[in-house]
Amino acid sequence: GDYLGLGYGGDKVYPCYLSSQNGDTDVFTHVIEVGAEPRPAACCFNNGDCENLMRRDCIARGGDFKGKGVPCRLVYPCGFIKDVKTECTAAGTIKVQVKFMTKSKSGRTVKIGIGEELRYEINITGKKAKLIVCCFKGPQVVSLLDPEGCVEPQVVNCP
Repeated sequence: GDYLGLGYGGDKVYPCYLSSQNGDTDVFTHVIEVGAEPRPAACCFNNGDCENLMRRDCIARGGDFKGKGVPCRLVYPCGFIKDVKTECTAAGTIKVQVKFMTKSKSGRTVKIGIGEELRYEINITGKKAKLIVCCFKGPQVVSLLDPEGCVEPQVVNCP
């Protein structure tokens, strides 16, 4: 057939062409999804397991698909967190400790925020992730940013 042009919307392209193959003139389109081949990504299950699966396979197995390009090593549910402790020493040093139920998250990271601007990515070693940083004065809001929504932000008072 004769090529007419392209239509597009979002991540899809629609090539259009004319065909008179059956004696009538018809317009045909194809749908082409732009981007790389679909890749497996993190699929999390209620029991805490995480596997890299295609979206359709994850849903078929009752999992929660976390999105394109997200590997399991970046995903873990809040249920693995045992406790988050924060304090500010007399010298203005903020100490944050995130404790985990098991050592299974060792080697991964958590993200801690202090106030509106300071962000720290902390390695998990064994069952703990620790942040020690100074020098602060007055009340400071300490938040566990990743994993998000697991614990309420805590306010520490630095001298």
